[in-house]
Amino acid sequence: VKGETPVRVPAVLTRPVVNTIGAGDALFSCFLHQWGNSGNPYDAIRKSVVFASFKIGESGAAHGFLDEPGLQAWLRRTGTL
Repeated sequence: VKGETPVRVPAVLTRPVVNTIGAGDALFSCFLHQWGNSGNPYDAIRKSVVFASFKIGESGAAHGFLDEPGLQAWLRRTGTL
């Protein structure tokens, strides 16, 4: 956020890495979705890191996406929020 001190968001391991194809797309699309819903970029990026971490645990670009309840469960499991 302009004028504020940068915030570091650590990586999260939800499951072993299988394939990184689509990781950036997953992170960015989740960020836009979450930021649009909440208006909070900090929560949005934290959620996006978990979403992308889960995504790379699956083989193939079209697999490994979490729905909202699944994302919430992984946020609790990883202690992200």
